[in-house]
Amino acid sequence: MPNEADSGIHHFEYAEQESAIVALLRSSGKLTVEEIVARIPDLSWSQLFLAVGLLSRTKDVILRREGFTYTLEMAKPSPVLAGASHGRRLLIIDNEPHICESLRDRLEAMGYTVIVANDGRTRLALMALEAKQTPIRSVLLDLQMPVMDGIQVLRELKVQHEHVPVVMMTAEPDRRLREEALSLGAKHYISKPVDAALLTHICEQTFPLTDHHA
Repeated sequence: MPNEADSGIHHFEYAEQESAIVALLRSSGKLTVEEIVARIPDLSWSQLFLAVGLLSRTKDVILRREGFTYTLEMAKPSPVLAGASHGRRLLIIDNEPHICESLRDRLEAMGYTVIVANDGRTRLALMALEAKQTPIRSVLLDLQMPVMDGIQVLRELKVQHEHVPVVMMTAEPDRRLREEALSLGAKHYISKPVDAALLTHICEQTFPLTDHHA
């Protein structure tokens, strides 16, 4: 069981990490999360997420999504933090960019605010980072992916974000995996290529835009 001394050591480490990130941003300006990890020795992704979360709460640092990554910069007046997005925020988890873009176009046309990531660990990272700004309310998750497969991602999502609804997708329907995904908490299962009418119906049913949390 950790004692008070252990807790003090941990707080000191995180304070150093936050200070290192702030110093780097002040000297270099806007940086991607990948650039920050590369430039600060011994800074892990989990340490970065914790430090960014703490800095975001104090409004010292602004986190922005740009394309397929995130950038950080020192805080200044910006409409981004005001939550300018009007649609329910939906995360697409798929390693095929052309599928992501097709899904994004359709879902944005329906009124969703769409975020895209291309591997399982990145998706979990985005969920953690976005939670400090405007929470992600829905996830569209591919089953077959590199780094972490969809089942692994689903397990971790349900531990960290229990109430976020998840719809699974796959090009290779597998009854055993489908049953496992549903038992882990997935709301629906869609086969690829995705039928546009079915996608619309399932998203309207599972990710309602009229939800009071959107």
